[in-house]
Amino acid sequence: TRLILDKMEGAADPLSVVAHIRQCIKTGNDTEYVKEYSIDPPKPWVRTLRGKDIGRYSTATINLYLKYGSWLARNWMNRTFYERPKIAIRETGSRITATLDTENRYFLSSLYSIYWRDELDPRDLNYLLGLLNSSLATFILHAVVLGLTEGAFTKARTNQLGRLPIKRINFSDPAEKALHNRVAGLVEKMLALTPKLRG
Repeated sequence: TRLILDKMEGAADPLSVVAHIRQCIKTGNDTEYVKEYSIDPPKPWVRTLRGKDIGRYSTATINLYLKYGSWLARNWMNRTFYERPKIAIRETGSRITATLDTENRYFLSSLYSIYWRDELDPRDLNYLLGLLNSSLATFILHAVVLGLTEGAFTKARTNQLGRLPIKRINFSDPAEKALHNRVAGLVEKMLALTPKLRG
């Protein structure tokens, strides 16, 4: 395991260096502040997601809403955490489970929000999603943290996810650029096909 980690770290940057990993909203009272609606409710209700609402490359619940405001128990007032394309990644589980959100949902505390630190980073967010959902990333996370917390309830903290190695891409190298584009393209297909397969 150490040899694998050393080899990867030599060609990669830690996730925390290249991306923000944001903790999300704790309501203090989900019964009052989290509800399902068949049509969009008025403000201050915003679309939301919980950890159990996502799968790898899919979103199961699409009509869940959060009453967003200062009354929430933990409320990050910086809306840029949510109002952007971003990766949703479950806080708990025996493996990494992540998907892409392009609909500006406000995540609850059982999800982390992940997006590039550099808005001009040439790497596709789908590329990052593919790396995070890979068996290799789960293997590394087990080696770093999950193996230390075995049981029915396993949890990865932001600082632990932040240690995952994310391969640097030299876009002036045609082979590396092609590799990046292949991963991003396969993830795009997974995002389109997985909901249909599960439906």
